[in-house]
Parts: sequence; C-alpha cells; structure tokens
Amino acid sequence: LKGDTVEVIQSFNNKDKGKQGKVLKVFRKKNKLIVEGVNVTKRHVKKQQRATQPSSKGDDMGGYWYAPSPVHYSNVSLIDPISKKPTKIVTKYEEVTNPDNTKKMVKIRVSRSSGAVIEKPPVSINLEKRKRLGPKDTAPLDALKKTFNPETLNPLKNICIEHRTAKLDEE
Repeated sequence: LKGDTVEVIQSFNNKDKGKQGKVLKVFRKKNKLIVEGVNVTKRHVKKQQRATQPSSKGDDMGGYWYAPSPVHYSNVSLIDPISKKPTKIVTKYEEVTNPDNTKKMVKIRVSRSSGAVIEKPPVSINLEKRKRLGPKDTAPLDALKKTFNPETLNPLKNICIEHRTAKLDEE
C-alpha cells in the first residue's frame, strides 16, 4: 500500500538490495511500485528545437535529472515494526465493535516473524481537487436532497384510492 515501509530483497544488479524506503506510488495493473530512494535512474531531457512558449523554468534548455523507477512488488518485503527487518505477512480477521454496538470483521496484517500487527498507513485524499465544480456538476448539497416521493410514482393509483374512499364514505 502507498505509505508502507518496505525493503528491497532482490535487485536487478544488487545495487539496491537491502535498502529501505517508503512506497510513493503503486501501479496495480503492472504489479509495480515506486519506492523512495530505490532504483533511481538518470533521466535525460532533449533540448527543445522550437520552443513555442519559452518558460521561465528553463525547460527548453534540456539536461538530466534523477528519478525513481518502478520495482516489481515481488522484489520488496514489508518491514516488521519490532525488528525493523523484512518479513512476510499473514492476513487475519479481527472482530471490532463500532460505537453503535454493532460488530464488524476487519482485515488486519500480522507479521509472520514477530506476530506484531502492521498498521495500514493513513490514506491521504486531496480534497482541493474535489471542491471545484464544473458547469455541469451537481453541488454536493443538491445531490444529498431527497427528491423521490413514492406517492407521486403512480398518480392514477392515488386517484383510485381517493375514489374508493369517497365511495365508502357515501355508503
């Protein structure tokens, strides 16, 4: 998961074997992840031949920089919180009682070597992107309003019920 601390247990040329780092990004379809400070490669940028809009950052100059490359998930292992060494994990289910006294089964990760629970890292969601509404977006408060009324589902049914009650009142 993003935010976990992992150690490289196998590397292409053994230069990163034994390095520990935090998972920055996960590519689930490719079964790869980017780990901080691991598998860093030199990236080259070609000088722009025709800079249509030259920027003040100097992007049109070209050059190189270092960036982390993805590592296959099978080449890393989670870190045990007690021994700080790589470990395999076991998934177990734990019963948790909610504040409204309802019981719920929660999946937890347990270290195989020490038996310690490995907590899932907190999920960070960028809410700033979600606050902006486009011209065709529905406002969140409007989306939560109750707009369905079962009585207006079939107006003929209501007329029939009113007619029957009127007949019964006449008799």
